[in-house]
Amino acid sequence: MKTLYLVRHAKSTWEYPSLADYDRPLNNRGLRDAPLMGQRLADKKISVDQIWSSPARRAIDTTYILAEALNYSRKEIMLHDQFYISSTDNFISEIQSCPDEVKSLLIVGHNPVICQSANLLIADDNSDADIELMPTCSIVAIEFNICSWSQLREHEGRCLFFDYPKKNDIFIEI
Repeated sequence: MKTLYLVRHAKSTWEYPSLADYDRPLNNRGLRDAPLMGQRLADKKISVDQIWSSPARRAIDTTYILAEALNYSRKEIMLHDQFYISSTDNFISEIQSCPDEVKSLLIVGHNPVICQSANLLIADDNSDADIELMPTCSIVAIEFNICSWSQLREHEGRCLFFDYPKKNDIFIEI
């Protein structure tokens, strides 16, 4: 069995128009949501064997916050250019290259490819897990009945959960 956690980076700022897209940091909401989602993963007692990230600043910042919540060393985080701007084919191919000793892999990336990849990997009979949009800092967990990441195929994963910062907000009317 293999478990894949796909994470869309937390909300980034547009406050500095002169910054390249690649260099945009998290905004206040992102700095609030990433620790919240890290805590939700920790509360679920999730541990990961490897964490991979897009090299874009907002993804790395999100990754560092999640890694801290999961007691995962920053030095062990691997950056993959394929997770910044990529096609779903390249994205999934990169996952298929993961070493077989890794049982659980967490990847922090960007829309639209992270959402498209999640939908491609989840089995068609898991239609209640159809993900229309992955909001910023959302996480989808997918389990595969495979021994090797190279066996990863489209529509063969089972969605374990889909969570995002506003999912459990309670609105009280006054």
